[in-house]
Amino acid sequence: MTSQATTPPRWARRRASWTRLGATLETFVARFPAQERLLADPVQLAHGYQRAEDAEVAALVAASLAFGRAAALVAKARSALAPFGPRLAERVAELREGEVPPHLRAWAHRWVSGEDLSRMLAGIGAVLRRHCSLGAAFRLGLPACSEDDLLPAMRSFFEALAPDGRTRQEMGTRYLLSVPDGKAASKRACLFLRWMIRPADGVDLGLWTDIGAHRLTIPLDTHVARIGSYVGLTDRTTPGWLMAREITRNLARFDAADPTRYDFALAHLGIMGSCPRKRDARRCASCDLLPACRL
Repeated sequence: MTSQATTPPRWARRRASWTRLGATLETFVARFPAQERLLADPVQLAHGYQRAEDAEVAALVAASLAFGRAAALVAKARSALAPFGPRLAERVAELREGEVPPHLRAWAHRWVSGEDLSRMLAGIGAVLRRHCSLGAAFRLGLPACSEDDLLPAMRSFFEALAPDGRTRQEMGTRYLLSVPDGKAASKRACLFLRWMIRPADGVDLGLWTDIGAHRLTIPLDTHVARIGSYVGLTDRTTPGWLMAREITRNLARFDAADPTRYDFALAHLGIMGSCPRKRDARRCASCDLLPACRL
């Protein structure tokens, strides 16, 4: 009888759990200063450009190639972009459909060929000629969006990169220009938007801050999905758009204006192999997230 009387109701236990998780996430995020994050983030490529329109193009290419080891994809993206020079947007806007720049003829990143990337760049060039910047093109889709979801604008933006569908015929190009459909997590598209929309913090660029970081969706990779499940950010078992939105909404409990600022810390824990798939007393003991972990 006494035991029942002193046990907090379920809603109180859940609220205490969220409070504990919020505190542990803040501790964890504080461990990763901007300089350290930038060294492990492909957005470092965009930081090398002075003009916003050039940084936008570099960021979109880097995000689209963000699969595989970070060091390898950064090197490949840099080798693809550097020959265009510092005025990247202008050079890309000069490309025409079917044109493959000489330095991309033997270029490849895993299953993406230089021809695939050239088709994507030609699509970016066409958008730049019509709208002058990628930011202007993306904003055209905002009226169709709700206050907390950018999916319609994401869909129309990526469709604009290949309006007639012809540049999507090859597998590599189709992968680069994958259109968010509300089913897949669209991790690379969300990553690009995080770089553009979050306020500049030494990593994210803050070029489109008028859109609002509260509207972003976390870039969901296998690490964020797994660790998000461990700490109670999602009860879903299948990675996809619904899981990404659920994790984002729960992160908004701790920072409603900027829920995706927790992205790097969650992903980094998995990338570094610090988080085991089964509880390991020795390895788990030093984890800041241990008090909130359900593993």
